[in-house]
Amino acid sequence: MNEKQLNANLRRLANDGSQVVDITDELVDSFLNRELNSPSAEIKDGFVSRLRIQLQDAAIEKARKAVGMKVVPFGRFLESVREKAELTRKEIAGRLRKQEQFVQRVERGDMSPIDIPPTDVADLVVLFQLRVRDVAQLISASLDIASAKQGFKTAAARAHGGIRHDQRSEDVEKAMDALAARLKQKGKLPKSGQSNEVESLIALLETEIRARGRIDLLT
Repeated sequence: MNEKQLNANLRRLANDGSQVVDITDELVDSFLNRELNSPSAEIKDGFVSRLRIQLQDAAIEKARKAVGMKVVPFGRFLESVREKAELTRKEIAGRLRKQEQFVQRVERGDMSPIDIPPTDVADLVVLFQLRVRDVAQLISASLDIASAKQGFKTAAARAHGGIRHDQRSEDVEKAMDALAARLKQKGKLPKSGQSNEVESLIALLETEIRARGRIDLLT
């Protein structure tokens, strides 16, 4: 691939989906001109990797605005944004330097947000560009809805002779989340009683976000 072809391909990537990114023609040319012949494979890979990240960030920002705030569990909100951005769990896991299973467990609510290390929560918050005050609402909803779901699962187990956790499909999990969320919206769910745990997590999260210089997410 010569310089002209690489230049054209990178510009095509930047314009894919009409996403606005910070990579300019001048920046592309600066990479292309670093060598007399053609950019090294390392330069190409690094540049395309940075471009991919910018495209993903732009897609996430657009998706987050489109989804808006909902009274849903923290993980389900992240899933809604991810799907709207047309990103896979594997892609999100790659950005977080985690296994794909981690993203799945967060989205399904298999891990309570208050049990996730604050640094990992901060990684999610920064990646999905969430304001901390919104995160507090999502986590509170997670705990209330998780409590209601446990009641659903207990009733189902009694009715059907028991159902193992790993046998529940994604559709079943989403259906229970949707039902619990609707009950919460109507004010028919009791509080989880874990408000102190939420406040403690948010305090740690604010400290972590501030240390990363993302003051914009604290307003």
